[in-house]
Amino acid sequence: APPQYTSDPTLDFECAQEGDHLTIRLRDYQTGRPLPSRWRTFADAIDYWEVGVREENGAFRSEWQAFRSKSGRDNLELSTTRPAVPGEQVVVRAVDIFGGAAELLIGEEPGNG
Repeated sequence: APPQYTSDPTLDFECAQEGDHLTIRLRDYQTGRPLPSRWRTFADAIDYWEVGVREENGAFRSEWQAFRSKSGRDNLELSTTRPAVPGEQVVVRAVDIFGGAAELLIGEEPGNG
């Protein structure tokens, strides 16, 4: 049987506004389950992560994605820049290789998404 989750996945990132752009960088992702000792960083567990907007109806609209490559985990992009639009609810979401996911609205505290 596969290892069971010990907790829900959690996500942490930093976001800085520079002029009319936001720069978003992943800082951490925890799957909530034990990881193989050969994995070096949190990024080893990420299948993909994305940045998008929460629509008025609650739907998530993805605008940018970074995927792990088939050749390895070393080239997953960990930061992106997007326009800062007043009033938009910008969401960062990460999905791990086990199928777990975590998301946070920019401005929420890490671990609550």
